[in-house]
Amino acid sequence: GLRQTQSVYVAGDRTTPSPQRALREETAKPAEIAKKEVELPPLPLLNAGEQVWTMDLSMFDDLSCYGGVYMRGVVARFALPNGDKDKARFLDITIVGNGTFYPPKPDRKASDTSAHGDPGSWKLAKLFTMQAVAYNALWVNHVATHLPL
Repeated sequence: GLRQTQSVYVAGDRTTPSPQRALREETAKPAEIAKKEVELPPLPLLNAGEQVWTMDLSMFDDLSCYGGVYMRGVVARFALPNGDKDKARFLDITIVGNGTFYPPKPDRKASDTSAHGDPGSWKLAKLFTMQAVAYNALWVNHVATHLPL
């Protein structure tokens, strides 16, 4: 008969790794996970009283993710009017190795596909940012809740 031992099923003389273990073993792991040196463009004009906040998740460029998770290292910058986090607005998103993307201008023309105007590129940059934020929340912040240092 079969008996389950942690993540391996043992049947007589053979051992068959579980699908999760096989996936874990075939996923390349970086030697080091560290923030990247990212050249950020000059800040756009700020409104009076706005502060700039930066969210640096560039270290996630080193990770190989499971299928369905599409993430790159990103650095996102926000403007906070008078430090009010509820009214934050994106200034830009820099994707490691792919450049900087900006929110589309309200008066943009349909033919404008520059980094300052392409809504498709902006949506993709936001998607990469949200995937990195979710990964950070799950594998960094959540773990620290259960295993405080």
